[in-house]
Amino acid sequence: MGISAEVIRLPESSLRILRVFSYYRFALSALLLAMFSSGFSRDIFGSYEPKMFFYTAAAYCLLSSFSLLRLWLQAPTARTEQVFATTVVDLIFISLLCYSSGGTSSGLGYLFFISVITASLFIQGQIHYALAAIASIFLLTGELLIIPIDPRNVFSAGAIGALLFLVSGIFQNVSRRLHLSEAAALTQAEHARYLEQLTHRIVARLYTGIVVVNEHKQVEIINESAKHLLNIEKHLPELPFSMEVLPELQDLLLKWLERPQASAQIIQLANNPQELRIGFVQQGEDILIFIDDNRQIHNQAQQLKLASLGRLTASIAHEIRNPLGALSHANQLLQESTEIHEADKRLTEIIDNHCLRVNGIIESVLQLSRRQTANISSVELNLWCSEFCKRYSSEKGAFIGSHSLAENLNSAFDQHQMSQVLSNLVDNGVRYGEEHSGNAKIELVLDLDKETGRPIIDIIDSGPGISESERGKIFEPFYTTHHAGSGLGLYLVKELCEANQVSIIIKESRPGHNCFRLRFPDPEALLQ
Repeated sequence: MGISAEVIRLPESSLRILRVFSYYRFALSALLLAMFSSGFSRDIFGSYEPKMFFYTAAAYCLLSSFSLLRLWLQAPTARTEQVFATTVVDLIFISLLCYSSGGTSSGLGYLFFISVITASLFIQGQIHYALAAIASIFLLTGELLIIPIDPRNVFSAGAIGALLFLVSGIFQNVSRRLHLSEAAALTQAEHARYLEQLTHRIVARLYTGIVVVNEHKQVEIINESAKHLLNIEKHLPELPFSMEVLPELQDLLLKWLERPQASAQIIQLANNPQELRIGFVQQGEDILIFIDDNRQIHNQAQQLKLASLGRLTASIAHEIRNPLGALSHANQLLQESTEIHEADKRLTEIIDNHCLRVNGIIESVLQLSRRQTANISSVELNLWCSEFCKRYSSEKGAFIGSHSLAENLNSAFDQHQMSQVLSNLVDNGVRYGEEHSGNAKIELVLDLDKETGRPIIDIIDSGPGISESERGKIFEPFYTTHHAGSGLGLYLVKELCEANQVSIIIKESRPGHNCFRLRFPDPEALLQ
């Protein structure tokens, strides 16, 4: 019968059993030695061979002390052969103690049960029956060596041996079930640790910033995206740490706790050029804080809007443009007819003008659907505006002046799209200026916004201005105050500005007059 040399890596439950058994061995040997040395119950312990009992108890106590010390000093791992050998040594000492005390009549024979049962919890396989057999042999041999032989003690030794086999088999089955249960628990714990690590990796790689705050207002989790969006450059303390380390986020959290029904907030933190969307969610005792770059959310909304416009304009092009072309062609043939009266020619001119107007509306809508994603690049506004003015003046013959109140006005946007914006605004200024005062002069004023410190361009014309009642409507699609307008020019301007994170507002340029103001973003916010 071979003995496996498999290393037993003790789980916590088995480790506790091993510790208890080590303390038990030391306490048992020390107690027997003390009782014998003091003369207490000497008629029971060591009654047959007193010297043998004393030396055996002393040796057993010394060995137990070393075993206990070894358990304290090194990691509790063992081999099957080590457990087997240690148990055999225990059985030898117990056999000697039992023999020197007069055999099974002393009651020490029952100590075999504890050693055999404990060994069965650590030794897997049929080898544990060998320990029961060895214990039975030792017990019977001791009884046969005691003179005179007492048949009742021999029968008791045999009965104890039989019970050792029975108890060993029962506890071996219990041990097998415990090991299977522990193995399943360890597998589940390992899987849980894997899932936890996987969750941490997923959270760490999310573009959305995530901060988890516990009930004590301590940050338990903060991923790299949150650090980047919050523009945290300093080294954070070890988790968990107090929310006081992030004072701006703490203020927002306290405000949300006062009004938990409040929706996500769009804010701009100090020394951070990005607009952040911050939302709070209560999850049990913890609070989850989600931080997103508002420009990305806006760009996604823009993409959805463009997709919807694309489907709409495809339908418009098919359903309207072909009939409109046929109508326009028929009107041209009618104008060329020699039989048409002069009074009716005025009607054909009206038809022609309105066909051109409808075609302009279709072109504007198609221009919206064909718009590409903004190609952001760094721009020096003074130079860019100067080149735009030269190009516009040479192409359309209108005079545009520009002057700057600040130097090194840097931003980032799609130059082609913002040229469309400026062209539309200047076109409107030229048209309304000529109709109102006969003066088509346009002036572009560049400066730094005193409120935000961002670059701005004011487009100032000589037109009549926009009334208070109309300011809230002019960016709506198909809203126009001009008889020949399509109502999509300023809507297109608004869309292109939003795609480039440029805000457009109406400001007072002088008493009774107003102008359009373009507020450009910080270049670092768009080029990251």
